[in-house]
Amino acid sequence: MTNETQLALAAGLPMPHDPMFGQQGNHSHKATGLKRIHRLLRGRYPLVITLGLLFGVAGSLMGYLSQKPLFSSVSKIEIDPTVRSNSPSNLGYGIPEYQYFLASQVSVIESPELIQRALDEDEWKAGGGPRGDDLAMVRFASGLEVENTPNTAIIKISYSDPDAKLALAGAQAVTKAYDEIYQESDPMGFASRLRELDKEKSTYNANLLGYQQQLSDLQQMYTADGLRMYSTDDMAALQSEAQMELTQLNFELAQEKSRLESDERATTPIADSSGAGNSMGKEPPLTEEQIASNDEGRLNKMLAGRDAISQQIDRLQADGYGDENPTMKYQRSEYQVWDNAIKQYEQSVNDGGHVYANGRMSILPLKAEIASLKVQIDAQQKRYDEQNDLCAKIEKYAQSVKDIKKNITNAEGEIDRINNESEQLQTMANLNPTNQMRVVYRPTLASEPSTDRRKIMGALGFLGGALLPTLVVMLVSVLDGRFRYSDEANTDLGGIPLLGILPNLPDLLTDPTQAATAAHCVHQIRTILQITGASTERRVFAVTSGSPGDGKTSLTLALGLSFAASGSRTLLVDGDLVGGGLTARLNVNAEHGVLEAMASRDIMPFIRTTDVADLSFLPIGKALGGYTGTISPAAVRRLVDEARKHFDVILIDTGPILGSIEASPVAVASDGVVLCVSRGQQRQLVDRALAHLHAIGAKLAGVVFNRAQAQDFERSTNRMLGSVPAGTDGRRSEAIGPVARAVASSVRSASSGQEH
Repeated sequence: MTNETQLALAAGLPMPHDPMFGQQGNHSHKATGLKRIHRLLRGRYPLVITLGLLFGVAGSLMGYLSQKPLFSSVSKIEIDPTVRSNSPSNLGYGIPEYQYFLASQVSVIESPELIQRALDEDEWKAGGGPRGDDLAMVRFASGLEVENTPNTAIIKISYSDPDAKLALAGAQAVTKAYDEIYQESDPMGFASRLRELDKEKSTYNANLLGYQQQLSDLQQMYTADGLRMYSTDDMAALQSEAQMELTQLNFELAQEKSRLESDERATTPIADSSGAGNSMGKEPPLTEEQIASNDEGRLNKMLAGRDAISQQIDRLQADGYGDENPTMKYQRSEYQVWDNAIKQYEQSVNDGGHVYANGRMSILPLKAEIASLKVQIDAQQKRYDEQNDLCAKIEKYAQSVKDIKKNITNAEGEIDRINNESEQLQTMANLNPTNQMRVVYRPTLASEPSTDRRKIMGALGFLGGALLPTLVVMLVSVLDGRFRYSDEANTDLGGIPLLGILPNLPDLLTDPTQAATAAHCVHQIRTILQITGASTERRVFAVTSGSPGDGKTSLTLALGLSFAASGSRTLLVDGDLVGGGLTARLNVNAEHGVLEAMASRDIMPFIRTTDVADLSFLPIGKALGGYTGTISPAAVRRLVDEARKHFDVILIDTGPILGSIEASPVAVASDGVVLCVSRGQQRQLVDRALAHLHAIGAKLAGVVFNRAQAQDFERSTNRMLGSVPAGTDGRRSEAIGPVARAVASSVRSASSGQEH
């Protein structure tokens, strides 16, 4: 371990690990939580505590007086879930959806209508309560509380007021008003439900009449279609009878078609008596009588069928049936069928159904039968088709009847249901309502407050009043962007090391303790710079600040004295071409200085010695602010390189880094930049200065906090020195400054001690 490292550890200083300035030191994180609050309130605790007590007492008094104790009167109403009659044998009827009914009654009690009625009750008037306007209703409603205990039949009415008598009057008025409304109204909606049921019943009755009329109209329709007169109850029998007849016709038709096929296969040519064959000769057409006498009675049967139909038609005409009557039309159609069949039979016989054998006519039986069968099959097919159409009509009518009867049954069922429900509701509505609702607990005058929030509000008022000054001070601290303590510079500058702190000293420094403390602080800063700048390439330090008045010139002079006292050949360079503060403080009136040294490239002719050993000074000379435009980074670097040849340490006092042209090239040419931050400096300005130094590539050695208070020393590595009394208002001395004087005094004392 090197001597520099041991010295740093012993003094509590940053370790010289990184050769680059600004990368070591006290890397503190920003305070959070309670530490953050403490930082905001630090130094203001007496003010915060005093104002907190005053505001707390005031808030407690206001909170206590803002509340009044409330007296409550309670009334309880029971609503029986079953509507009972006066007869012991009748147990009554249960109220449907009882819990919803109770909830609706709670809403009734809280309604504006009931509150208005309660304001007009004699009990409320006798209690002296306000009434007659909207404000009175609002006040009354604010004191009213209504609740239904779950799974019970009890509704609890509570009225609260600072006046016990008025609380009693309010509870009595609400209870009486609800009792009156309950007796006058229909709370369970019996009347309205009965009216609804009457409307439903009227609707179903009208529908029932409509269905019955549809049934009657349907009966007339199928009678008009030629069906026999059947009642709607006989539709099933009619449908069955028609279907059976259709089945019989189908069976007969199939038989006749089968006989026809058999006869047609058996038809063969007829031979004469000699066996040589015979051909039927063409003869004159046979008459009806000839055919009837030779065809074994076939034609006579057909004639008999036609005559029977003709007789039926004559009877219908005699009974008054007209030609448009469906029955008359049907009989005429049957007559036409038989007549056509007879004509076809006669035609078939004349077309080849007879021969003359041995001079005598003979009707061919088989061919005649085939012809007859064809005629009968045609007639039978027509009857089958007509019967099939009839069955389809009957099926259609039967389905319509079925649907209408179903609608009738449903309507009659709904009517029966409505009649039963109406009878039950009417019975419930006729029961005595007093058996339903009754007051089971009447309100009484309260002897003690039910609610007293004065102590709670007093405590809350004290707490709020006590916290108000704290919050205001914290807000002011947050809005105040100035540095107040040295550790703020240590934590709020992104890990940049804090080289040290300088006390706030009066211009007239007479206290030897203060002087010793200031000298010690400067020596500590110098020691840190020596440790971190141990390399021979790190001997040039630029001292700057964010704005004028931060004490950078005093710091430069004090550090120069400290470096010289440590045995280092030290050169102070006044690089503030505008302010020239270092030249003024040393009271040097030189014709030539910094600008001339840059121009001649030889620094020694322009350097002035001081009465302090190993301490030299390069003044500003006659340079004015207008000459700052002639300064360049190369010229500054040449000046610095030339100074390195003759001195161990070069301290350059520049103008503010944000307000002077020469500060930037000096900072870049230096081995390290010391930024002076004074108490009360704006954080935003310091952040801008650091950002500028970073942007130009300057190496930052650290920050020095100037004009620190006694509290800063209590938290720093100098706390072993004891407290340092606060100085005056911090005005700058026109001479070398109190800090530099303290260091100079310390240096002279040390020199005197060595001589002795």
